[in-house]
Amino acid sequence: MPPKKETQTFVSDVETWNSFISSTNHRLVVVDVFSSWCGPCEVMIPTFKNINLQLDESDARIQFLAADADKVPAVKHHAGTSKPRFVFYKAGKVVGEIHGANAPAIVKFIMENVPAVNVDKE
Repeated sequence: MPPKKETQTFVSDVETWNSFISSTNHRLVVVDVFSSWCGPCEVMIPTFKNINLQLDESDARIQFLAADADKVPAVKHHAGTSKPRFVFYKAGKVVGEIHGANAPAIVKFIMENVPAVNVDKE
């Protein structure tokens, strides 16, 4: 049996953040920005799991991160309240942001922005 894949990858340092953002290729990166005193949004994990199951070749198309704003300066300006904040990146650039654990809005944004399956595979 293959090892269980975690839904979110936790990022708590600049080097890891830079590595993920610079190597995203064309994947959509969904970042749960949180503060150490509040923690990541647990309520969205089942939604993220369902998205991974629904998308063909999800590993090549989407990446879910949880970034500690107290340790990753690049996302610090997105944090500050206890309200969850989700920031979406493509090719290293912010393409959207949703405040709150609004699952329908997050799913809609993801489905509208996730790259298509690469049909030119060898």
